[in-house]
Amino acid sequence: MRAYNNKTAAYFATPLANLIRANHASLSEITKLSPSLDEWYRIHKQVSRRVKSLADQLGLSLVPKDTAYVANGMTAIYLPDGLVASDVVPRMASKGITIAAGLGDAKNAHAS
Repeated sequence: MRAYNNKTAAYFATPLANLIRANHASLSEITKLSPSLDEWYRIHKQVSRRVKSLADQLGLSLVPKDTAYVANGMTAIYLPDGLVASDVVPRMASKGITIAAGLGDAKNAHAS
């Protein structure tokens, strides 16, 4: 985290073999099974728009300032005052939803 905060490069770690195998399994499933890759992209875009719309309905702000630049594979949301990621992450996990806190100075400011 020191290197990240100092905006310097640093060796982080060698990827775990099980993560590489899991990536291979996921990509094999996506490319060999139905729905097609194009359908996967469509589904991700549809779900992403739904999540972002729900965040907006709840009065939450997205981290990207311009929605033309949002990603379909991830949604980063600023948390409202009085709520920190360390409270939200385990509560979402208990409901089967995986989210992550921000990094560095923003570690409790938003969740993705």
